[in-house]
Amino acid sequence: MEDGSEEIPVDDNTLVSKAKPGDYVKYIPGNRTFTMKVNGMSVTENGEITNYTETEDGIATGYDTEQTYNTADYTGLWQVLYNDTEHGLQIISADDVTNGNIFYLGNGDSITGKGNETKMKTGYNNSINTLNAFCANYVNPSYAISGRCVGSNPTNPADATVEYETLPFEYKGSTASGCKKLDNNYLADYNAMKEISTIENPNGIHNIGKYYWLASRNVVFDGGYKYFYLRAVATEGNVENGNFFWRLDSNEGSLMCAIPRCVRPCITLKTDIKTNRGDGTSANPYELSME
Repeated sequence: MEDGSEEIPVDDNTLVSKAKPGDYVKYIPGNRTFTMKVNGMSVTENGEITNYTETEDGIATGYDTEQTYNTADYTGLWQVLYNDTEHGLQIISADDVTNGNIFYLGNGDSITGKGNETKMKTGYNNSINTLNAFCANYVNPSYAISGRCVGSNPTNPADATVEYETLPFEYKGSTASGCKKLDNNYLADYNAMKEISTIENPNGIHNIGKYYWLASRNVVFDGGYKYFYLRAVATEGNVENGNFFWRLDSNEGSLMCAIPRCVRPCITLKTDIKTNRGDGTSANPYELSME
């Protein structure tokens, strides 16, 4: 250069230099078996819950059975969701990785009886961190930095909510309060996915024809019920604000678990990751390389 300084060469083999939102990537999350160790709760004679068995990441979900997953079970492709200075290089699974059963008790199973309020609050308050911790298992440290659930804050996914709002709701002498506030974190990811057009999904990659969770809360009052929702994307691609994680029923005093939903992890890749094969199409996805 004229000023005597040396111009830094651009490495055209990096994925960052080639990838655009919607491009397909062959990302292998590795072969890791992990268990969502949840709810082995202790109940005293008066029905109070005294403790929880937490996940490997220390998160109490409120779920009733352990669920074991292996990251190698998902063999599908991934797509670029972001590639910019604000978000870094983030990819999202092009399909569900869970077979649609996370947080699921069964066909309309419910939990009844006094003493479940703490369980409901704990599970709901930890729901965002639970989803993010689940998706972090799909991080392959050779290629990736971090993982989160779609619908969480794309630049700060950790649930840093410290404010609690009191939601008094009495039934059978019990109250449910201290549940974390609703949020609109889902909008960033959802709008980004809608704007991405591919041959396979010309109207956006948000619609995969399946229900999947968005790591975003919503609370609704409706008659004798209080619904503690997690948002989700429906099979038609629209956001459903009403997918109850727990339903608090004033008449029956029951807590009902959510219906099954899928999960789509978002993975932040290292910026120096290279690709020597592929053109970003689904038939010829970019393949990652460290060399």
